[in-house]
Amino acid sequence: KIDLKCSGKRNRTEFIPTAQLTDRNIVSDYRFLEEVQGTSESTKRLKPAGEASGKGTNLHLLRAQAQQRNTELMLQPEGMQRRRVNTTYYDKKRKRIRWHVEWVFDSAGVTCVTPGMEEKMLVEKALGEHLTPHPSDTSLSHRLRNYTKAGVQHLGVFLKAVRCPANQKLFFRLDVNKPLGEQLAGKALIEFPTIHVALPEDAHNYDCIDLEEAVGAEAPEGEGGEGLRDQSQPQEQPSPGPGLEAGAENAQDQSEASIEHV
Repeated sequence: KIDLKCSGKRNRTEFIPTAQLTDRNIVSDYRFLEEVQGTSESTKRLKPAGEASGKGTNLHLLRAQAQQRNTELMLQPEGMQRRRVNTTYYDKKRKRIRWHVEWVFDSAGVTCVTPGMEEKMLVEKALGEHLTPHPSDTSLSHRLRNYTKAGVQHLGVFLKAVRCPANQKLFFRLDVNKPLGEQLAGKALIEFPTIHVALPEDAHNYDCIDLEEAVGAEAPEGEGGEGLRDQSQPQEQPSPGPGLEAGAENAQDQSEASIEHV
């Protein structure tokens, strides 16, 4: 091995003509590819989130920009479903947020996605793009035909509220004639907006709340909604009852008497 400078191992990346390939070569190449894939996946798991790619910095900027627009953006840990599919980002050049929007057509059992909806875009325009028949996807157009027939202006469009009891689904009704970003102000989102689209006859099935009701729903029920108070404010002391006043007077008389006796 020293004289021939050979390690005793076959060069696994050496070119082999097709005519000389054997089953042993094919199995060796297959195992080599598996090892490469395993090493690549291990490296991804070991690399800290946001490192090198600047992903962490971009997410921080996105949350800050959402906060400036009075929108509370809550991000899930890496690996969660909504975190993986979220394509929302802040367009630095145009200084606008491009939202990943999920459209849920409940009656049809269909979910569509707008991967980069500009915050200034009208809801009507973005929704209409999904209801426009596409020759390349006749199956989807057929399933959404009732929505298309009703027309965007007559559909019920509801943003799912995230700050509500787990056993209760609440929604904010959106105006299709207004921009999306304007209607996200004062609301909380988990990763991105999830918007439910209802047919005119089904709109009454969605329990809607306004912003004031949403703020009230944030207080925990049964744990602190009534019992919590602002500790920074001076607390009003309860006034003593008649019995307490009489007891205090008797104690004062006895104290004065003992002083006179001394």
